[in-house]
Amino acid sequence: MPQRLPVAHRRPAWIQYGIALVLVGIAYAATLLLPWSANRPTIALFYAVVALTATFAGLGPSLLATAAGCYAVATWLMGPAGELPTWEGAVRLIAFASVSLLLAGLGEMRLRRERSERALRVWNEVTLSSIGDGVLVADARGRVLFLNAAAIRITGWSAQEAVGRSLGEVFRAISERTREPLADPGARVRSSGAAVRLGEDTLLVARDGREIPVDDSAAPIRSEDGEIVGLVIVFRDVSEQRIVEQRRQSLVEEQTRLLEREAAARAEAQAANRTKDEFLATLSHELRTPLNAIVGWTALLRSERLAPEQIEHGYDVIERNAQRQMRLIEDVLDVSRIVSGKLRLEREPLELARLVGDAVDAVRPAADANRIELRYRAPDTPTYVDGDGPRLTQIAANLLSNAVRFTPAGGRVEVSLRADGADAELVVADTGQGIAPDFLPHVFDRFRQEDGSISRRHGGLGLGLAIVRHLVELHGGSVHAASDGVGRGATFTVRLPLARDVALPARRERAAHAAPDLGGARVLLVDDDADALEVLGTALATAGAELRTAQSPEDALRIVSDWKPHLFVLDLAMPGLDGHALLRQLRAQGFAAPAIALSAHADAGSRLAAYDAGFQHFVAKPVTPAALRGVVAATLRSDRAST
Repeated sequence: MPQRLPVAHRRPAWIQYGIALVLVGIAYAATLLLPWSANRPTIALFYAVVALTATFAGLGPSLLATAAGCYAVATWLMGPAGELPTWEGAVRLIAFASVSLLLAGLGEMRLRRERSERALRVWNEVTLSSIGDGVLVADARGRVLFLNAAAIRITGWSAQEAVGRSLGEVFRAISERTREPLADPGARVRSSGAAVRLGEDTLLVARDGREIPVDDSAAPIRSEDGEIVGLVIVFRDVSEQRIVEQRRQSLVEEQTRLLEREAAARAEAQAANRTKDEFLATLSHELRTPLNAIVGWTALLRSERLAPEQIEHGYDVIERNAQRQMRLIEDVLDVSRIVSGKLRLEREPLELARLVGDAVDAVRPAADANRIELRYRAPDTPTYVDGDGPRLTQIAANLLSNAVRFTPAGGRVEVSLRADGADAELVVADTGQGIAPDFLPHVFDRFRQEDGSISRRHGGLGLGLAIVRHLVELHGGSVHAASDGVGRGATFTVRLPLARDVALPARRERAAHAAPDLGGARVLLVDDDADALEVLGTALATAGAELRTAQSPEDALRIVSDWKPHLFVLDLAMPGLDGHALLRQLRAQGFAAPAIALSAHADAGSRLAAYDAGFQHFVAKPVTPAALRGVVAATLRSDRAST
């Protein structure tokens, strides 16, 4: 409970009036009994009675005491026979009455002032005890005089324990930031003579050692003449306010982070849209450019007005641009497979040096045409990796094509392969235009090109290096790009894990190098596309195969009713009965000849589905005549060897 100031309680009126009469009676008896008043009555005791009554009982009892005293004094002054008092006696009586009335009035005024002060004290006490802030009052010496209920709760000191103690002991504050004790607020108030704040990082150390964040202020208490006679400290526990503020700050920070992420996502989306637009424009340009050459030379060749060497050159241009367009389409399809997670590898132990050598041979004509020196330093010992042959060749070819494309005439491209611990390390270094430092972190991003404008000097879709990174990572390896800056060349390093316990299929290696032999082989070719049927059929027929063609599964079933092929070459995507269903019907009719699947869907899922359906080989479109002849010859040899 807070320290309470004493409050006087008024006695009942009859007791106060009774006390006044009793005191007058005592004074009257004393005047009769005391020897010094035997000959001459005295009124000194009556003055004392009136003064006491006025001081402690108020106006009414003091007036009663005055009246009773006047009666007693008048009785003394009248003499035994009841004669009137003399002028001297009358003056004394009047003086007594006047002074007594004055004492009664002064006493009433003092009592009223005391009652007002007591009422004000009680009002202040009730007010201070009822407010939520802690209030602590100290005297000029810094001794605690008063604590309200909130101050008791916050400081942990009871009123009985705190009153009389030093202010610094009860209100012990430290800085939350420095952990140092704060200056005595009493000293600060006395020195400044004005209200002060103790600081925003104030921690009040409660009696039990708890540290409570408080918001506080101290102000002086002055007397009527302006002298500082004490001080009052008002403080509040701001723990919950701190928590609310921290939560609010956390919400603001979280909202700021969300806005920043939203802005970043918006910027990223806008950048992605720009990249997409640039890519689509580039794709349109890159696809139309070879088509322009193909369509143009096709029209010229039909004119029959060209010299033989021009005709040969036209065929070369058409073939080169068709190959270029095929590579572009394959890159787009590869990226689609990468994004959808459908790109799969067909792993087997492979000699990496031979695959890299094939890629070097493939790009050498382009390097020679631009007078670029192309060097290949192969390892002295075989370097086997467990991987997908075409994809490994694609990795090397993409890196080499980039190096040749971005190296000016007279430059140099160096390729090296070596075993480094448990890895094979392939390095492709060029003396070309290099890579800017700000673009280097994005060199393997999809659709990103350092120069994406329509005025760029070099073609391409910006997919090759993204495909390289994905293929390398699928093989469990890593790829790294380095450049000293624009105009200072670039170096790409690929690391692939070496194969363990290599066991090579020797028969497959021999078959890969054997020349096609289709003489006398009966081949049934089925494809719903007339142009594809014509070009593929011509490729097989000119290699010596006895060929029958069908443009629908129904035609194929009629042909085999009176003709038994040695080999089936079936397109998978045909209306109605597809290649898988056609092969099942052929097997159901007793035809056990091997089958080759043709499909423009070259993903791993399509390959696995073909093998599950019973096909011995899978050939992705587009396919060159030489490649088709090689697969057909290898399949026939394998079938003969197994029988």
